[in-house]
Amino acid sequence: TAEILANRQSNLRSETAGRVVDVLVEAGDRAQEGQVLLRLDVGRPASAAQAANAAVAQSEARLNQAQREQARTKSLVQTGGLPEQRLDDAEDSVRLASAARDAARAQARLARRGLTEAVIRAPFGGTVVERTVELGEYLGPGSPLLTLADTSLLKARVLLDPREAIDVAVGSKLSLIHI
Repeated sequence: TAEILANRQSNLRSETAGRVVDVLVEAGDRAQEGQVLLRLDVGRPASAAQAANAAVAQSEARLNQAQREQARTKSLVQTGGLPEQRLDDAEDSVRLASAARDAARAQARLARRGLTEAVIRAPFGGTVVERTVELGEYLGPGSPLLTLADTSLLKARVLLDPREAIDVAVGSKLSLIHI
C-alpha cells in the first residue's frame, strides 16, 4: 500500500486574538506565497501601536531635554557655577532617558507585530486543503485557521512487506499504479 502526500503541508494558526473580519479563500483555492488569506480585527492592535508610537515620541523628547540639561550643567560645572555632583546627576538622567526610549521603541515594535499578526498570509504557494474559521468568529492565540498544502511536488509513503523491502535500496526508482 502507498500513500501520496503533499511535499509541504502547514496547519496555520492564529498568533493573536481577534475577530475574523475577512475570509479571502475557500477549501480548494490556490494561494500564492505571501497572499493574504484571512484578516482579523486590528482595532486593539492598531490602538496599541498608536499608543506605543506616542510613548516613543515622548521618550525621545525627554532624552533631548536631558541631553540639553546635561550640556548646560557641564558648562556651568566647568566655570565653577555648579558642583561636580550636578553633572553626575545630569549624566544619569541622560542614561535613564535613553533606556526609557529604547524600552518604548521595543514596545512599539511589539505593537506593530500585533498588526502584522492580524493579517494571515500564505507561507508558501499551495492549495487550501481545509478552512476551519468563519467570518465573525472570535479567535484566541493558537486557534486553527486553515491547512495549506504544496502539491507541486508529491511524495509517496510506501509500506512494503519486510521480505520485499530487503531488495529495495534507498533512492530506488519505482512506478505507482492506480488500482
